[in-house]
Amino acid sequence: MIVRKVFLVIKMNKLLKANERREQLATDTAYYLYKFICRNRGLSGYEIAKNINWTTGKVHHYLQILLRDGLIHNSTAIVNGRAKKSYSPKSFKELYKEWVIEDE
Repeated sequence: MIVRKVFLVIKMNKLLKANERREQLATDTAYYLYKFICRNRGLSGYEIAKNINWTTGKVHHYLQILLRDGLIHNSTAIVNGRAKKSYSPKSFKELYKEWVIEDE
């Protein structure tokens, strides 16, 4: 009985460490994408995926996270009769205003 409890505790510790590592990797990935967008403004999701050699699904997922967190914004333009959504980082003034409003 004691051996089983010890085994369960060890297994839970491994699972917790694995979850922490996954969260860290996700944060690192989002930050990498954010830095890429800061250096390459105005690219579409497809162009971003092509340049950093990620799948479009992975790029879309992390773009949605960055949009939700308010770090980037998107704009839609009609190019050759098709809608093109491009992404760029928010300026420091925009981010600062949002942070000040949240703190109040």
